[in-house]
Amino acid sequence: MQIAREEGFDFEYVVRASHDDWDHYEADNWRGLVRWIEDNPNHPEKSEVIEHLRKSQNEYTRYGREYFGWAIYVLNPI
Repeated sequence: MQIAREEGFDFEYVVRASHDDWDHYEADNWRGLVRWIEDNPNHPEKSEVIEHLRKSQNEYTRYGREYFGWAIYVLNPI
């Protein structure tokens, strides 16, 4: 907050993601990877994409959902 004010801005609005918002964001990423895997069964990097998908899912379900989230801060010049 202090840095924004030092740069001549003030906070006008905050939008914070709920757990549902974050779940949808993560699930949409997974869905995109799953579709890519289905559409590219013979791609030479298919196994790396599957590994990335599984790692992402494991990390999110083990601890990511509990600790991660996002927010958007709308700044307005003073």
